[in-house]
Amino acid sequence: MAKTAVPEILSLLSKEEEGKLKELWSAIGPLIEDDASHTVVESQNGADIYASAPSKHNKNSILADCEEDTDSDSATSTPSRTHTSSSSAKTSIDTSDNSSKAATTEGEAVEQPAPDSTRAHFWKLVKHEDPDMVLVRFLRARKWHVKNALAMLTAAIAWRSEEVCVDDDIMRNGEEGALKATQSADPAARKLGEDFLAQMRMGKSFMHGCDREGRSICLIRARLHKPGVQSTESLERFQVFLTELGRVVSVAPNNTVCLIFDLGGFSMANMDYAPIKLLIKCFEGNYPESLGIVHVYRAPWIVNGIWRIIRGWLDPAVAKKVKFVGNVDELEEYIPRKQIIAELGGDEQWTYEYLEPVEGENDRMQDTERRMELEAAHYALIQAYEKNTSEWINSRTSLPTELKARRKSLAACLGESYWQLDPYIRARTHYDRAGILNPGGRVNFYP
Repeated sequence: MAKTAVPEILSLLSKEEEGKLKELWSAIGPLIEDDASHTVVESQNGADIYASAPSKHNKNSILADCEEDTDSDSATSTPSRTHTSSSSAKTSIDTSDNSSKAATTEGEAVEQPAPDSTRAHFWKLVKHEDPDMVLVRFLRARKWHVKNALAMLTAAIAWRSEEVCVDDDIMRNGEEGALKATQSADPAARKLGEDFLAQMRMGKSFMHGCDREGRSICLIRARLHKPGVQSTESLERFQVFLTELGRVVSVAPNNTVCLIFDLGGFSMANMDYAPIKLLIKCFEGNYPESLGIVHVYRAPWIVNGIWRIIRGWLDPAVAKKVKFVGNVDELEEYIPRKQIIAELGGDEQWTYEYLEPVEGENDRMQDTERRMELEAAHYALIQAYEKNTSEWINSRTSLPTELKARRKSLAACLGESYWQLDPYIRARTHYDRAGILNPGGRVNFYP
């Protein structure tokens, strides 16, 4: 399935929820410091979509034409001024083929945000997904309280960009980077690389298959964890890597993960609260509403006391997603038996076998010129999407039909543009090599 399928998220929201989404988009503006030039983008249907330059009143805002009251008690936002645009520095983008070339009428490149800017990190967080859907997740996680959702989003951006460096380190260097680190003269770097690859090779946790709701399945084999064998840093790096991959291989329109904790063969020798706390932090704080359901499978009696402790750490909404499943017959209620691997008692004759990095698989990441071309095309689309957002906020009503159709088209174009850029910014993984994650973001767990 192509990853660029865009659900009609706005049509699923109530008027009040749409108003909250407007407020959050407007509140994001002052956090972004980059200028956005006026841009013309040729969409797939040939229609031109315009993005405007920022208003002189708020030059550094992503949505510079909008000044919104982000009071979460207000159901909708009222703009304080109307939209204005400039006709200078136009850029033409053709997304109808795989080239995605960008060039201004004067032959200049599209103005892009500084690599370390909040704007750049915000759009790195969005990746291939519908931007509205990303923000709705944060709103849902904070019960549609705009200020709390904004605080959560800001913290997630900081966590991704400063604390763990999701895109600029973990996903960019990936498995090949870990393999190179095993040859490092620095003992700490060597240990980190060895620990990361050890977890990949043993299949301590991996993605495979889908449940009845279309959620991608992540299996955690708790019996393979030995406390103290891998460092806390390597455990976190591995968890973040796999959680981010869960986003990449999740399939629209569900885009959530089914997590299975397989406790077959588990004993207290495997018990370690640290990685559980890391996992909770990952999903609750930085990947809100990405966890669809959790199956605790084949749990021995000793888990009862452990669960009472862990449940106290969970948000009640997350705790409700946890289901204790005793055997394959019960698991079949959630996953077709033919898609339950034999290791779990199902009929699928499949076993996890890690595929090592292949020499040259990341050569495109060294092609700076092509990457910059694709980034210019991508940011031109981003500017157009921001312009559409500005028009929507200033519309004072639900999104008009024309703007809604344009918004959906832009979201789809952004997804396609991201996947063209992906091989130049993300190292290939086991899932790419195994044919699970394919060009264009197509996912196939059953090749």
